[in-house]
Amino acid sequence: MVWRTAVKFVVRRAPLVLGGVFVALVVLELTARVFHLGPSLDTQYGGNVPDPFIPYRRRPLTRVTGRSDDFAFDYQHNSAGFRDGEHAPEKPPGVFRIVALGDSFTYGVGAPFDDTYLARVERLLNERPGRTRQVEVIKLGLPRYFPEAERLVLEHDGLPYHPDLIMVAFLPNDIVDTYEGLEVIRVRQDGFLSSQGLEHLGAVAVWLSRHSRVIRSLLAHVAAFVRERTHPVHGQDIYRDGGFHEPDWRKVESEFERMQELARQNGADFVIVSIPQHGPWPAERDYPDQRLARWSAGHGVVFIPTLPALRAASTQQLYWPKDGHCTPAGYGVIAQTIAAELMRLQVVP
Repeated sequence: MVWRTAVKFVVRRAPLVLGGVFVALVVLELTARVFHLGPSLDTQYGGNVPDPFIPYRRRPLTRVTGRSDDFAFDYQHNSAGFRDGEHAPEKPPGVFRIVALGDSFTYGVGAPFDDTYLARVERLLNERPGRTRQVEVIKLGLPRYFPEAERLVLEHDGLPYHPDLIMVAFLPNDIVDTYEGLEVIRVRQDGFLSSQGLEHLGAVAVWLSRHSRVIRSLLAHVAAFVRERTHPVHGQDIYRDGGFHEPDWRKVESEFERMQELARQNGADFVIVSIPQHGPWPAERDYPDQRLARWSAGHGVVFIPTLPALRAASTQQLYWPKDGHCTPAGYGVIAQTIAAELMRLQVVP
């Protein structure tokens, strides 16, 4: 008899309890939005489409605008889905073509198009005294890409442009992305990138993460908790020989070997550019440059480190504090370094 009374009590008050929970969640969500608590939905990373040859590309002929916590953005994409102008498949006479590969730094997150490092390199090379050929940079950077994915872009999008030089940018997070692999990031139907773990939680979780700061923050913490226990990243081991991420370093180097071979087969030179992520940069952060310099010297590859120049210019704001990508000033330092080395080594005529 007592349990029946208890059940009736709960049933009668269930709507009130559920209503209270709903109101509390709405208030919590509004508070999170007003005070910018939890991660906002970064719309600059929307507008992607799956592709049969590469993991995904930006939706062709689209423009993505908005504002992050640090900067306003305006990204326009050409008919191939890259942040660049249009390029004729056949190389015009008298033109020296550079195909440039990389991730969101190469794409130019955090800067207007003309302030990205590739746009600046193109201008600097074309403005240099005594140049004998016009330089055209095919800009194939895509957010969240890393060497394996970049090699696929080279094969399917870069080589048809008949490049004279192939340039790929490396960042330390390429080691982590290589460790996680191509399958870890998916393109949702709404064009946003989604982690494999989130997809496993189902369509409701994906929808909630798209529309709620509170749920997005909660799911991010759950995903980080699960990842730490099932697929942990050993951050310090990125910066030493023989550590946990040694196999990932070797895989990155093998991808560079494949890119170098593709360059050789197509009569192009191959250049690796190293870009550090946001500082501070203690001495161990020199490890990627030291390792890539050794590898490049052993393979006859031109290697351009940008960390020394960025360190020297660190009195300026070179990276956005929350977003972590370069400011226009940071991209300017990278561009000056690359252009100066290409000219000093006479890689570009």
